[in-house]
Amino acid sequence: MTDAAETVDRLLDGVRQELSASDEESDDRLRELAEETSAFVDETTTEDLIKAVGLTDDDGDHVETIPNALAVGGEESVLDLKTILALSKTEGLEDEETMGELRERLSELTAEADEAERTAESEAADEDEVDAEAEATDGAESEAVEAGEAETEASEEPESESDDSLLTALLQSQLDGAADSLRASVEQMQADDEEQTDEEAEAEADVEDEEDDDGLLDVGDDGEDRGSRGRATMHSTVPKSRRDMNGVARHSTVPKR
Repeated sequence: MTDAAETVDRLLDGVRQELSASDEESDDRLRELAEETSAFVDETTTEDLIKAVGLTDDDGDHVETIPNALAVGGEESVLDLKTILALSKTEGLEDEETMGELRERLSELTAEADEAERTAESEAADEDEVDAEAEATDGAESEAVEAGEAETEASEEPESESDDSLLTALLQSQLDGAADSLRASVEQMQADDEEQTDEEAEAEADVEDEEDDDGLLDVGDDGEDRGSRGRATMHSTVPKSRRDMNGVARHSTVPKR
């Protein structure tokens, strides 16, 4: 806060205090405030005076002239400026009638300023309440949205888990089927191998039996060539005691008589 703004606040507070006083000396103190205010206005530039009472336009920029400030400024600041300007006029204040008119004018301005201040405070409070309600509403809506999203997620989660369970069961079924098929193939291969082994063993046994049967037809001492196995040996049925059977036949050349 600038020195000019501090001086304006002090003068305005003094005016309110003297207007509420009921003693006979209040007029004298009010005259003293008027003289001090007049000197302050004379020593202060218009721009600094306008800034001291906080007058700005709608864009927040300080205006440069008092007429413009009174036209575009906020109500409270305009009333403060009017009070300072009214108090700075000290001519004829020795006259009781003139002092009465000044007191009445200052009372109107301060009353309007107080009313404007209360209105501004009420509007600010209403805005704060509206903002609080809006914030509460937004918070409630946000909570409702979050609750709805949470409920949606909760309702969707079992479905997702169910889908995962079905997929897992399907995969497990396929794996079990593949394992059963592989197990059946292995068992079939083992059975085929066993059957082939049995057939080979049976064939080998048949071959051995045939060889044993051929061996029964062999005749001769153990030292004879066994290469004759497989060929049949013819045995004579004529007794060996008949010598004539072993001799050489002789034919006579003399004619029989």
